[in-house]
Amino acid sequence: MKKYICILLCTLMSVFILSGCSGGKKEVTAKELSITLPSGERQGSYTGTLVDGIPNGLGIFESVNDEGIQWTYEGEFVNGSFDGIGKTTWENGQIQEGTYSNGLWTPTYGEWLKSFSEQAGIKIPEKTLNFINENEALFQEKDVDLLQQKSEAGISYKMITKEPSAYGEKFIRIDDLAVIQIFTGQISADAESQKWTEVLAIDQDWNIYEMCMLGELPDVYEGDTLSTSYGVVLGNSSYEKASGGFANSILIALCYAEE
Repeated sequence: MKKYICILLCTLMSVFILSGCSGGKKEVTAKELSITLPSGERQGSYTGTLVDGIPNGLGIFESVNDEGIQWTYEGEFVNGSFDGIGKTTWENGQIQEGTYSNGLWTPTYGEWLKSFSEQAGIKIPEKTLNFINENEALFQEKDVDLLQQKSEAGISYKMITKEPSAYGEKFIRIDDLAVIQIFTGQISADAESQKWTEVLAIDQDWNIYEMCMLGELPDVYEGDTLSTSYGVVLGNSSYEKASGGFANSILIALCYAEE
């Protein structure tokens, strides 16, 4: 019996030693290491779970970008890369929260809208986000016929500004908007990253609409007129005028717009 016990103990010790040599799973705090992102190697401080020396599971990574701006990612890691649900915060206030894949922020439409609106100082009501998530196909596929059936015309600017939350669970139609400014950007620096568009427009009464969408409006430019626009009200916003001061506006999640 003693012989078998001795053999068992030796076997367990061998397994323990081999596990220690391979690194295994452990928790670390403020460990300096390098991770590989699509933008390149990033050196920083990591707190969280390591598996065989590589970030896996939940963790926090702090680093500095090429412009010297400090940033922090907190969330899920897979094989040393951001993958899963996480949040990146820059010291300048920019935030990217939601789904990550292979180191890139790949948000759902609702996640992107939440991040975009928060940069504008707006917190989207939960019921509005739920409505947008439930109808995400209408924002992606641009089914104009269905939008026409589901949308309501005749909802005025003053009606929205009085109670914006009353229009966060319906599609509205806005006619004859003049484009003041239009911007197109990308979600990340990766060349294949999805593009987004922001449109600043006014109606015939000089009321201002700030509209945002994932995707592009390739044939729309500053000075053009949008004959019809469909979207969902996110809330009241404001923007800084070139001449100084601020102007009030309504922030719209844009589904579709045509000249």
